[in-house]
Amino acid sequence: LFPHDGIIEGLSDLGYDLNEFYSDLHELEAKNVTVFLDACFSGVSRSTEKFQSENLMAMKGITIKPDLTQPWENDSTFMVYSSSAYNETSLGFDQTQTGLFTYFLCAGLQGNADANKDKKITTGELYTYIRKNVMETSKKISGLQSPQLFGNKDEILVEY
Repeated sequence: LFPHDGIIEGLSDLGYDLNEFYSDLHELEAKNVTVFLDACFSGVSRSTEKFQSENLMAMKGITIKPDLTQPWENDSTFMVYSSSAYNETSLGFDQTQTGLFTYFLCAGLQGNADANKDKKITTGELYTYIRKNVMETSKKISGLQSPQLFGNKDEILVEY
């Protein structure tokens, strides 16, 4: 994990290896872990006026392909939402460059994702809401962004 406006020379010192992140979370032995990750895995940063061409891929020709077989993928206590597939850019939504994924995540958790109107939002309901809206909106902005989910789709995240 590395901020979009980070200085590439700081990558090895300031970056947080995603495998290490998940391993650290697993060692906590929590009853359940839910991760919402609004980040690109391709080395491309969310474009902004200031940093439009300044990202890892443009600067050094880096292409990052994460290890797609993670031990937590088969752990029923882990739910991981990511804003895009490993080879996609996670887009900004408005002038503030709020992540498209984060925007619909927040709207979904406020009740918009409650498909069956039972006052409970499951992991699957939230994922369906986010994925549909992010994919539709991303096509209008500049290409495809496909949120991903690993985990139990029946887990209740929110009751209101």
